[in-house]
Amino acid sequence: MRPWLAAALLLIPVAASSTLAILLDAWEAGGPHAADLEPTDDAYVWADGARRGSDLQRYNFGSQQTLLLTGRWNTSKPEQIVSTIYLKFDTSNLRAESIIRAELRLYASRVSTKNPKTINLHTSRNPGWTESSLTFDNAPPFRTPENASATITAPERWYRWDTTLYARERGSQPLVLVLIFDRLIQDAEEDIEFNSKEAPQNHPTLRIEYTGPPPPQPIPRLLLYPLTGLAIGATGILTTLLYQSRTKPAGRRRRKKPGAS
Repeated sequence: MRPWLAAALLLIPVAASSTLAILLDAWEAGGPHAADLEPTDDAYVWADGARRGSDLQRYNFGSQQTLLLTGRWNTSKPEQIVSTIYLKFDTSNLRAESIIRAELRLYASRVSTKNPKTINLHTSRNPGWTESSLTFDNAPPFRTPENASATITAPERWYRWDTTLYARERGSQPLVLVLIFDRLIQDAEEDIEFNSKEAPQNHPTLRIEYTGPPPPQPIPRLLLYPLTGLAIGATGILTTLLYQSRTKPAGRRRRKKPGAS
């Protein structure tokens, strides 16, 4: 085979590899993509509406493996204990206009209610709190009315709230989501526990679908690796052929036949 033809054949994997890389880059740049974000902070706070200034309002529950929503309305004590869940997500790598859909997902590990229970989702404009210091006394206020709701029916299931409007509104600012019971039932004690980010598994998640370039993280290109290897090998073989064609020693002269001039 002629050296130039061998070189041309060996360049085919290089061209194919480059073309595939360009196609993959174009696909990645367009989207849509999905990202699952875990909260940077999550905690819940307690309060007793029947006894203002109780010690419950100064407790911190940011290190617990569960996020507890409770409603205890006991008219005989009297007692009206409620809790509120706060979650904060870092969405600084996303642009508001690129968000297609956002959804909060929580895993219910325990449900103790008389009937299916509605939980409302709110938001807060104040991200200046941490899970290690949040209490009812210093918790930021949240906005009303609620943006979304979910009905809790049984444990060991995932539940979802649509947070698209909040996520677009906050843009690259931290997103603070707040969960509370829709209403309390008189003379009843109701509890629902969700896994927190400290739980061994099934952490709270903010699923965001968006367009545009993906987050700055390495993306494996399994299809590209074989072609890249061929391209590297082809480059080495081509270099060897070119070197040999220039340094090939002259062959022995052919003997002339008798009588040939």
